[in-house]
Amino acid sequence: MNEHTASTTKTSSLDQQLERVKCATTASVTFYPASHPSEPFQARSSPPDSTPSALFRRVYNKKHDKDFELLQTSLSNDSNQLEEILPLKNGFVQTILEAYNHHRALIIRPDDIWLAILVQFNFFINGNAETLRERFVSHEGKEKLVIEDIGNRYSIDFGGMSRRMTALMEQKIVDPKLREWIMPKFSTTTETDTTIYAIIMMCAMKNWFDYVFRLRCGIPQVTLEGTREDWVNILLRIEKLKEYGKDAANWYKLLRPVVSRFVAAYDDPHSPSNLDFWNKVAHIESQGSGPTYLKGWITAFCVFNHKGSHIRSASYWGTQKSLMLDHVEYPRIDITDIPLGHGEVDVELDDNGERFDTVMVAGQIGLKMCRNSRGGSLGKDTVRPVAGWWYLIATPKTNLT
Repeated sequence: MNEHTASTTKTSSLDQQLERVKCATTASVTFYPASHPSEPFQARSSPPDSTPSALFRRVYNKKHDKDFELLQTSLSNDSNQLEEILPLKNGFVQTILEAYNHHRALIIRPDDIWLAILVQFNFFINGNAETLRERFVSHEGKEKLVIEDIGNRYSIDFGGMSRRMTALMEQKIVDPKLREWIMPKFSTTTETDTTIYAIIMMCAMKNWFDYVFRLRCGIPQVTLEGTREDWVNILLRIEKLKEYGKDAANWYKLLRPVVSRFVAAYDDPHSPSNLDFWNKVAHIESQGSGPTYLKGWITAFCVFNHKGSHIRSASYWGTQKSLMLDHVEYPRIDITDIPLGHGEVDVELDDNGERFDTVMVAGQIGLKMCRNSRGGSLGKDTVRPVAGWWYLIATPKTNLT
């Protein structure tokens, strides 16, 4: 029997044993190793840590112990719950030592034991990364793994992103069952446990992978009002732009792929191509203290400034290429160059012989906050453009007679 066959046989045997273990249904077992009763904690001599950040400073004191911004944590912000936690260097080993040395009753879950094993396994792998490389990955050096999501650093579920990262890692590592082995689902396993397993898996493989969480904006729901024929009507109307010279014809080339996809949305609104189109509506990119750039098909509506001059496409080497739709490249513009959404015109008003210099202003003048048509308790979570107009006297009245 060769080494591969032996390894396969062992894995198969392990799978069979794990399957049999699933049949066990006992929820817990309690026993009494010592005859003395458990002893309660006394009042603390120092105030407890009452925030997740304070606990972090106590546990992880070699880096980021002064200035940091806590983005997310599994810990509650409830100070009453946090006051029950004693920060320790090793939460498993030192909890058992506390129980043993100070006569505390002890509760342990399968996840506690498994996590203690995983953390040690992580140290073992990182300490022997090059020796073990071929057991885990087939590539040389480090490979960058990128997980994307829609939102910002204050709204994203980073725990979920770490779990998705391990699914991507699973495609890159040699052992197809390693992720499943690292991330079991015991009867006691919570989503927090699964996230912790995922993060430890990332820790264990950090010598072979670089990890990137890439966040981008997105629209959770789009409603196109009107009939399909309305949108076809717009598609036909923009044909006339080609009659007004090169600049207008080039603008038409930008508009047509966009409007045609508005029409197509009525045919198959949930198609991957339609959803992908709406995820490419805009991309904002900045470069340190320099300009911020806007890309995406929204720039088809940012072609001319209020003076009629063509808004120059920014020359900028961004991290992503410019959007292409139907072989048409969409420009990148400085975000400060977004044009006005309204127009104005002077009108002379003759009110029964009284003369006024007046101005009419009209266009898309803002957004309206409203409730989602699906209802629910989210409040005003939906926006729509608002069109409006004003007519006003620009100067004091003068008499025409």
